Amino acid sequence: MQAIKEKASNAAASAKSGLEKVKATVEDKEETVSQKKEVRMEQAELDEEEARLHDAVTKHMGGDGGFTAAGTDLNSQGGWIPIYPTAAHYNGGRSFSLK
Repeated sequence: MQAIKEKASNAAASAKSGLEKVKATVEDKEETVSQKKEVRMEQAELDEEEARLHDAVTKHMGGDGGFTAAGTDLNSQGGWIPIYPTAAHYNGGRSFSLK
């Protein structure tokens, strides 16, 4: 009878130990995920600050104050105009076809 009680006690202790190990692992992973999230948020803030500084310097130096999006350009009044491909883009720079 004593041996059965001892085996049951050992099994309970082993289960409790395993549960504590899993709990510690989960807490460690949660902490790691939290730290990674904080690092990503800090990097995003630094990137935003760098972009604002770049735009301010560009504007101060007489540039357009930012970037030109792909497929657009500025007209002479400073407004955005779309750039569409023309026939010249499709036939080697010639606006007419050679037949």
